[in-house]
Amino acid sequence: MLDAEEADEAALIKQRARPEVAMVEYEIHLHPTYRVPCLWFTLRNLPADEPAFNVDTVFRRLVPDDYKAGLRALGTVGGISADHHPVTGVPSFFVHPCLLGDAISKFECDRTNYLMIWLGLVGGSVGLWVPKEMAMQ
Repeated sequence: MLDAEEADEAALIKQRARPEVAMVEYEIHLHPTYRVPCLWFTLRNLPADEPAFNVDTVFRRLVPDDYKAGLRALGTVGGISADHHPVTGVPSFFVHPCLLGDAISKFECDRTNYLMIWLGLVGGSVGLWVPKEMAMQ
């Protein structure tokens, strides 16, 4: 039987349910074949009727309109591929690195700014933007 304090609604601390917010988790790992950085990402907390491991969901939720046609036209698989995450083994997406050499060769970059230029080129294609203040440092 509950004692008086446990039964008293005013005495109970009520936890407010935090709404699940859809989010994307980005990670950078060295691609084992191309030996360049590779942007991996996973969608989380999507509504039950929206599959998280679906390339159409990725295009709908993350890829800006200006990038959609170009990413779909890259090679036979497109610019966004799916595979097992290189660390966790969980099915994830990645921005395919095969054409990175052509894109980054247009920039003069050295070790100090390579990753920032790379992130600017690759990240924007899936909604990951470098804040201007960070990019200018």
